[in-house]
Amino acid sequence: MNRPFDFAAADRKRVEALRSELRRHNELYYNLAAPEILDDRYDALMEELRGLEEAHPEWSDPESPTRRVGATPEAAAKRGAFSAFRHTVPMLSIANTYSADEVRKFVGRMEGALRDAGNAEPARFVVELKIDGLAFTAFYRGGKFVRGATRGDGVAGEDVTRNLAAVGGFPGRLAPPHPEGELEVRGEVYMPSPAFAALVAEQEEDGAGRVFANPRNAAAGSLKLLDAGIVATRGLECFFYQIIDPGGAGALTQSEALARLERWRLPVNPVRRVCGSVGDILRFRDEVDAGRRALPYAIDGLVIKLDSFAHQAILGLGSRSPNWAVAYKFAPDRAETRVAGIRVQVGKLGRLTPVADLDPVPLSGSTITHASLHNESYIAEKDVRVGDRVVVEKAGEIIPQIAGVVAGGRDGSQAPFAMPRTCPSCGAESSTTETRQDGRTVVLRFCPNPACPAKQLARIVHFASRNAMDIEGMGPAVVAWLLRRGAVRDAADIYSLTPAQLLPLTKEGRDIAAVGDGEPTKMVDNLLRAIESSKGRGLAKLLFALSIPDIGETAAQLLAKRFGSMRVLRDAAAADISAAAMGESTAYRTLGGKSAAVLANALASLKPEQRVIGRDPGALAALLAGLRLSGFGRKRCEAVANRFGALDDLLAADATELAMVEMGASRVRRTLGPVAAGSLRRFLDDPGNR
Repeated sequence: MNRPFDFAAADRKRVEALRSELRRHNELYYNLAAPEILDDRYDALMEELRGLEEAHPEWSDPESPTRRVGATPEAAAKRGAFSAFRHTVPMLSIANTYSADEVRKFVGRMEGALRDAGNAEPARFVVELKIDGLAFTAFYRGGKFVRGATRGDGVAGEDVTRNLAAVGGFPGRLAPPHPEGELEVRGEVYMPSPAFAALVAEQEEDGAGRVFANPRNAAAGSLKLLDAGIVATRGLECFFYQIIDPGGAGALTQSEALARLERWRLPVNPVRRVCGSVGDILRFRDEVDAGRRALPYAIDGLVIKLDSFAHQAILGLGSRSPNWAVAYKFAPDRAETRVAGIRVQVGKLGRLTPVADLDPVPLSGSTITHASLHNESYIAEKDVRVGDRVVVEKAGEIIPQIAGVVAGGRDGSQAPFAMPRTCPSCGAESSTTETRQDGRTVVLRFCPNPACPAKQLARIVHFASRNAMDIEGMGPAVVAWLLRRGAVRDAADIYSLTPAQLLPLTKEGRDIAAVGDGEPTKMVDNLLRAIESSKGRGLAKLLFALSIPDIGETAAQLLAKRFGSMRVLRDAAAADISAAAMGESTAYRTLGGKSAAVLANALASLKPEQRVIGRDPGALAALLAGLRLSGFGRKRCEAVANRFGALDDLLAADATELAMVEMGASRVRRTLGPVAAGSLRRFLDDPGNR
């Protein structure tokens, strides 16, 4: 006889599953800066959980994700990253909306609540840009910055005082007249678009770690580095937007509070507006939407707040967000186009990178004609083929990327793309290497030929680029022309160029545009002057410009600081270079895929009498230990048991959840290391390089 379906039990299981999933996404977003889902999907999961909890108040849990913001700072503290910081006033998140109708409903709720409270004063709203960054709080005492922290879970965050002080434009002192006592202000750290583009380009070229998907991840990941010296090199900036206890600062409205922040010389975003109606808000939304691609930083929407602090007090606070504010999220800009072809570029270190050539399509204020496919593992994962209809978007409004292939868009003519086994520039047999990125194995392919023409071009272009020696006027077209004529073979030849070698450049077709308009002799003089100026860029710029494998911009700066001159560095032993300090970091360990498979197979074979354990981590750990699984000692069994608590939850876990069980972490002193040191030593020992 079939038993009736237990809807309550199913709901309870779904509640626990949602709580677990949302906690994991909070950890990925807030602590690891590596989110797996978009905001709208996260919001849908949160709404589903909120609905189930409202239907079953008996399952109330103060630790539920519906009542807490972000991820617990204790998780980060256990990993040895930063000390915990308890907020004096909770740092709440802001509820999201996605349509004009939802904005109208929000305004209507505000106006109705104020009327019901007997308030005759009309509602006014401040609309500010929603910066795609990481929220922080900062304390000033006597006008001097003394402490700062991240949001964390809204109740407690992580102390990042030294890192905040290293953020560009972050004021160490307030401009007078300022409060003499303690002042708490809040804001957002962000990574400007040029800095994000440069960081992604460096990560792409190095191929050694994950590439940040957007500026928010880049800002969060950078601010949580354990070395403030590296943080200072990432180009981070900040905006302030809130005063805790604004009344004590003499501000009665949010617009007045922003003006106070500006008066203290704290950076405040100038793009904002006080609105008196829904129409005003939506008109401002349209203005911002039309111009946001030109901003030097990424935004993902607007924040709409009641302007009057008295009105905010009437509306009050929810468990996760204030009732008097809402975030309007712009839909991600996407376009559909066709992959016309896939070609392979050769980078300065010889890395072969596939690039999709696209049918031109307008997107976010520009025409997109190509998008990086990163590596052959990425192509296989996305299953991108020549002739496919694909959806294209811009990461952080900057870098074109393929979001996915249009389902049902194939007619049988599309064939999988295979990476060439030889270099497309010189024909040399390529070599492969494997690396781990975001928990998966990625295959990278390289050209080993040091004389490869494409590598020569890329190296010299990089040498002259803005982040390196900054030789204005020496772009790809000029470098290619010089290589064709044999005027340069490597970067050193740049400094032997003569006016006679350069003058023909100004007379050959449109190449003249590469060095600017004007008289040929003047253009040549400008380029030679830029070459001469580059001699004063310093050791760090030179080391980065030389395209030394494993030596990026950050490592170059630290080496320059440690050794001081090229002569000292040239004579340094590999062991001394390897030991060059690069701050501290945190080493993480997880259960891993192989152990997860061992555990999953054992769980599938449990006998009925072994399945009677309730929510008892101790008993669960004992059960796992009794299975005598290969590689599972006491600590590993306890880690699994503490992660899931109950056998039913463990049995319901998928392979990814099992593999990601944390096995602890340790704080380690980071050095340049033998790999980078070996690369540098080999470069310096090469007679041609010397």
